[in-house]
Amino acid sequence: MLFVVTLLAGCGESSNFSDNINRNDAANLGEILAEAIDKEKLQRRNQVGEKPYLAKNKQTPFTGWVKEMYDNGQVYELTQYKEGKPDGTGTKWYQNGQKMSVENYKYGMLVSAVGWKPNGEKCTVTNVKDGNGVYVIYNEDGTEKSCFTFNDGELGEKSADRVESASLNEMILIEGQTFLMGNAKPAENGEIYPEEGPVHKVEVSSFWIDKYEVTNAQFKEFVDATGYITFAEKPLSPDMFPLAPKNQLLPGATVFAPPPENINPRATNDPWNWWSYRNGASWRKPEGGTSSIRERMDHPVVCVNVDDARAYAKWAGKRLPTEAEWELAARGGLVDSMYVWGNEARPDGKWLANCFQGNFPAVNTAQDGFHGTSPVGSFPPNGFGLYDMAGNVWEICSDFYHPSYYTQFINNPQTNPSGPAFPITQIELEQFRRTGTCPTPMEENNRLMNLTVSRGGSFLCHWEYCLRYRPAARNHSETLSPSNHTGFRCAKDG
Repeated sequence: MLFVVTLLAGCGESSNFSDNINRNDAANLGEILAEAIDKEKLQRRNQVGEKPYLAKNKQTPFTGWVKEMYDNGQVYELTQYKEGKPDGTGTKWYQNGQKMSVENYKYGMLVSAVGWKPNGEKCTVTNVKDGNGVYVIYNEDGTEKSCFTFNDGELGEKSADRVESASLNEMILIEGQTFLMGNAKPAENGEIYPEEGPVHKVEVSSFWIDKYEVTNAQFKEFVDATGYITFAEKPLSPDMFPLAPKNQLLPGATVFAPPPENINPRATNDPWNWWSYRNGASWRKPEGGTSSIRERMDHPVVCVNVDDARAYAKWAGKRLPTEAEWELAARGGLVDSMYVWGNEARPDGKWLANCFQGNFPAVNTAQDGFHGTSPVGSFPPNGFGLYDMAGNVWEICSDFYHPSYYTQFINNPQTNPSGPAFPITQIELEQFRRTGTCPTPMEENNRLMNLTVSRGGSFLCHWEYCLRYRPAARNHSETLSPSNHTGFRCAKDG
């Protein structure tokens, strides 16, 4: 993936390679394509601080053209490499044939970049010069996918090196202990979240937990090895859901879809004003349509449900963390703190988690550097060395969700709690929100309607509307509705 290797901007003059690669010039393009090596066939060195691509002999840093192709055989990228690193011009195209961007590199560093939208219109936002500026990537439908800001050779506030692929499987040992779980205080925006209380003592045995959220690259490795098909990639049975509209029986996932104008999210409190069920959305295409994870292999996998997460964990020789394990790990040794880093929302004015800035849900100003998910490890770790325990994506846990489970637990405490014995659905949860009591679920409810705990908040959590990128914050995911703001990390016994 290009950005894993070269999203560290640099200064200096661009190389003299031609910047006029025209996909419509069949002769010129044909010569270059014949000469170019498919990037997937090159070997990438994993030494710390050095990431050149090696030729097929795995010894010599590669010099020449490197190509990436769309699944339909059309060219996506052509970039000149020298001694294993981009050095010269790199050009990308949309599937419709329009040029996407022209980039210039020097010794593996991005020096300059200009871009276009899928309709051929010049992107006035993308403008990188001498390693400084903004780089915007668009989906094929013209919607914005990602926005990167370069400042003096650094990617926004994310100057840390990209996570080496070998370290993605690292786990951190959390020693067994008793800790205070939950929260009884209003969040800093004044909101009270009753499901977070009461605060109570919980004893948890030692366990291991993933240092990072599971990435697209890791999940792809699992799928490639097993042939696994996620829930979002399979149609629903009309016999199981006879009243569902036909379009909602097609494979797909729930996708964030910001409204075209500012709205007050509390006016109707109807999330369908900014969410949409999108046919074709899946972990491979997080926004559906022509979206892709091609440039997001080091981002957390999304559009998966609890069954998908458990299948991956079993394949990896792990399991999902319990809700108690997750909160203990997220707190990082801090006691009764509001955030995983302490009690100040923005120490030194910096955003320490990938969350939503601007006017939710219509306008995300991306002051933290990201409009959507971010590469894992983009923000500082907590006290235990765990990354992204706040923001980025919600993380699925193994427990069933119940808003008053903590009260139940206090009346019947136990070591290593694993959550309620029985699940509830959105039907019972809505009644709890209206009346304060949660009825027993109907026996005929489909198990796909069950709610499972999710933790940590996501890139959509906003200070005023959903201040849930906090270690005590509780949420839920429905097995039936995988979404593009929910992923997971794994755990195993200590």
